[in-house]
Amino acid sequence: MRLELKTMKVNTKSYPHPVLGNGDDLGGSFKVELRRELSRTEIVLNPTFVLQNASIEDLLKK
Repeated sequence: MRLELKTMKVNTKSYPHPVLGNGDDLGGSFKVELRRELSRTEIVLNPTFVLQNASIEDLLKK
């Protein structure tokens, strides 16, 4: 079995709060570091989220 990841196409639409936008609306960065564990019967995905944006971090704390 092969897993293929594709990039989502982004447009220039903007949305009202609380929708945060399409990436270019906000500064900073967000990335996901993904660890995976495979067995004969399971696939376990362990994501670690790395966020570098003070405004979004404050919203998440609320």
